[in-house]
Amino acid sequence: IDDHFFKNSNYYNLATLFFLESNLDSTQFYLSKSIKGFENDNIENPNKKRFLAQSYSLLAEVFYQKQDYKRSLELATRGLELTKEINFKPALEKTYNIIARDYEKLGKLDKSREYYLLEDEHVTPSLKESFKHEFDKNHNKIAGQESRKKILRLNKEKSVYKTNLFVTICIICVLVLVTLLLYKRHK
Repeated sequence: IDDHFFKNSNYYNLATLFFLESNLDSTQFYLSKSIKGFENDNIENPNKKRFLAQSYSLLAEVFYQKQDYKRSLELATRGLELTKEINFKPALEKTYNIIARDYEKLGKLDKSREYYLLEDEHVTPSLKESFKHEFDKNHNKIAGQESRKKILRLNKEKSVYKTNLFVTICIICVLVLVTLLLYKRHK
């Protein structure tokens, strides 16, 4: 068992729990620890890169909610680079969305539109037609589309985080059982 991977992924999972409770400072603290741990570790394993990419993206969301859009954009861009590197398609939609919202808040509507369109390319096929972004010359439809996307995204994120929590609890249980078995064997 890779102790560093286990520790750093637990930091990520703790951060996720704090995020679900809207505790942004604790979320930021544990994501920073997760990122630092994964960056200092040999991250040849795609799972480590996946956790690192997800950590960047979630930390970008934290900074977005704290209205630090430049920092959010920087972190989301780093997350996007890793996501593309390991071809982690499930994270592309969310990462493009964070970047689009950052550009929107920074007043760069052309860049915002570009990333919303990239996000649309990665939307779950069954939802693609219902929530397609449409823009006119003045980009005045961004706000209405963003509201609908936000509702969809929040419901989707809630489901994803619940799944992550369940998987984390299962992994912890398995690790505890393995530890107990190893302990009994060495006794």
